[in-house]
Amino acid sequence: MFDAEYNIAGGIYYDHVMGKIWTAKRPFEDWLSFIFASYNAGAGNIIKAQKHVKEQNPNLWKNVAKKLHLVTGHHS
Repeated sequence: MFDAEYNIAGGIYYDHVMGKIWTAKRPFEDWLSFIFASYNAGAGNIIKAQKHVKEQNPNLWKNVAKKLHLVTGHHS
């Protein structure tokens, strides 16, 4: 916990794992946004927010970001 090298390695590994769950076709920048949002809010919360996206593409970050507050209560 107090070793920066292991913390950085752990964060990189977690981002790698998150990158594997976001497999739908989307622009690279959106893919990165889903990965980093999963790191911060949790992948489960991002998936729940996707379910709130009805009329728009749930695989684009801008659409999911607008609905995230419905799941987490405080993130936008």
